[in-house]
Amino acid sequence: MNRPLAPELGIPMRTLGWGPAAAAFGVAVIAMLVGYWQTVQSLVWAWEHDGTYQYAFLIFPLSLWVAFGLRHQLRANPPRPSIWGLAAVAALVFVWYAGHLLDVNLPQHFALVALFPALVLACWGWRALWVLAFPLGYLVVFAVPWGDAMVGPLQDITAHFAVRALELTGTPVLLNGREIMTPSALWMVADACSGVKFFVACTALGCLYAYLMYQRWWKRLAFVVLAAVAPIIANGLRVYFTILIGETWGMKYATGTDHMIFGWQFFGTVLVLLLLVGWFFRDNPM
Repeated sequence: MNRPLAPELGIPMRTLGWGPAAAAFGVAVIAMLVGYWQTVQSLVWAWEHDGTYQYAFLIFPLSLWVAFGLRHQLRANPPRPSIWGLAAVAALVFVWYAGHLLDVNLPQHFALVALFPALVLACWGWRALWVLAFPLGYLVVFAVPWGDAMVGPLQDITAHFAVRALELTGTPVLLNGREIMTPSALWMVADACSGVKFFVACTALGCLYAYLMYQRWWKRLAFVVLAAVAPIIANGLRVYFTILIGETWGMKYATGTDHMIFGWQFFGTVLVLLLLVGWFFRDNPM
């Protein structure tokens, strides 16, 4: 039982120190945003102008929402600022500066977002960092635009998957790099066909869904893996069906607006099925 600091106010002793600690964190975050404002603008520009990362506008609010739900656990013990947090801040400043010198955005974006957990450690300590591990980790992983590195590998996986599926269903096909040759046409698995948008967004949603729906760590891990694998398989099937439609009913049904509508409908169906499967295996709240 927590002893009240003032019985008439009902303020528990364990909340002592959170006011100054929260204020210090707030001041540090404001100073960080002001000092790295150009990087903030660059990060928001990447979210806004690259369709792959438009989902990232939701990551900060979702992380804040999850963190708010953990406030009682966070306040159960007084903050214990750690010198390791300052060391982490210094290391991230070095990462940002290296990215700035090389004129590479990714390390600058990563350093900016990773400063949030570093400041939590510096101002509130290890236990606070552990309590907020998911929302802070979720923020660092999915607010940073890292998906471009996945485009090439996903293109290769999609091309090989589609060709193998066409072979199994009796369609003559030849693969040359990322070009798929069939009797009716030459198909190119371009950057837009890699499925990276659906892969990153589905994985982000899967991580949040697993955290909210499951208590057991192995269930969470299994669903995250499923959420990462499902869009890869789905994209391979989408390309396969697109080529099959073109071979069977003609190119006009496999390209243009029909092609885009089919793609969004297909991905939407896969996402709904994924969430339904996860729902049936959810854990009861503890």
